[in-house]
Amino acid sequence: MLPKTVLLYDRLFDGKIDNRKILAVTGLTERDFVSIEDGIRRELQNLDE
Repeated sequence: MLPKTVLLYDRLFDGKIDNRKILAVTGLTERDFVSIEDGIRRELQNLDE
């Protein structure tokens, strides 16, 4: 279990995650992703259908 200070310290920085390996394995590109707001909006619209 991580100490609380490690979690708090980690949240202070807005780091960019390197997901090149995941993209290479899955065949996805960054264009296949949407923002969190757009994703939530899309899923809420799917609930109405």
